[in-house]
Amino acid sequence: MPALTSETRLIVLIIAGIAGLLLTLVTFALEPNLRYWVRRLILRPVGRTPAKKPPILWALFCLLAILTIGASAFAASAPAPSWPPTPSAPGAAVATQPDREPPFTEGTSPSEPTPSPVGPSPHPTAQPSSPQPNPTPTLSYIPVGFCDQSNPPCLYLPAPGESWQTVARNTAFNDACRWPEIANLNRHTDGSYRTIGSFLARAGIFVPIPDRSAEYVPMQRYNDGTQRLIPTCQLSNGAYDLPCTYTITEDDGASALNYLPLAFKFYRAYEKERMNLDIWIEEANIADGCRSSPPRLLPGITILIPTLP
Repeated sequence: MPALTSETRLIVLIIAGIAGLLLTLVTFALEPNLRYWVRRLILRPVGRTPAKKPPILWALFCLLAILTIGASAFAASAPAPSWPPTPSAPGAAVATQPDREPPFTEGTSPSEPTPSPVGPSPHPTAQPSSPQPNPTPTLSYIPVGFCDQSNPPCLYLPAPGESWQTVARNTAFNDACRWPEIANLNRHTDGSYRTIGSFLARAGIFVPIPDRSAEYVPMQRYNDGTQRLIPTCQLSNGAYDLPCTYTITEDDGASALNYLPLAFKFYRAYEKERMNLDIWIEEANIADGCRSSPPRLLPGITILIPTLP
């Protein structure tokens, strides 16, 4: 089956929709005859025989039915094109877009430069006698392809009407309740979770490695297809630069699900225009996607503080 780009898939769906609308109109015209033959088929009283309809109307009915069903099935089942292209030679790197952040390496903050990968030196040097820890593997935000053709990290192209739960269930997570781990890398510029709309349908949804999703830093997705890692919280001129990620400490005195102290710490208020700001923070940090419950505030837990609404 040939691969379909997002634009071609949309055109096929539009054709299927138009054919379905015309099929509805033709069905209204043939409704007495269709009802008559259905009642005959199930051996029910049929009543008076309706007037015969022109053969061309019946042909149009069959053609539109086939076109509606066929185009819808083709658009739903056709695979997406392979992306990015496979390097032509071993070791050839796939070029990344210059406006994207460099890959994130565990143990560094997003504002720090990413260390260069460790590789064999052309001039070996003496190794220390004490054992050295293994180098930390790099967690790259650059996807290796589309999720139906590769392993995470990858891009998932949602179909119309799909939800975050559907994305989590149809990818390597295989669990609808884990959708916040995917939405964490596809946030609005204010830090809140982005809804699945036309932008994500075109640009795709970043899907992380399920076993290591907790190690990914939250990421903002922009409508031009670029992204930015959300940095840790820093004070600037007496206020915090938001959105940012914050790790709960012993000094916070936080416990359970009381987010009110955090609202005052970062917003200097508990409410804005009848919106509870502690709820605003909770809604940007979902731990259980089925229960929509936020994480418990314990020392060492990292949460995201969104921009003041």
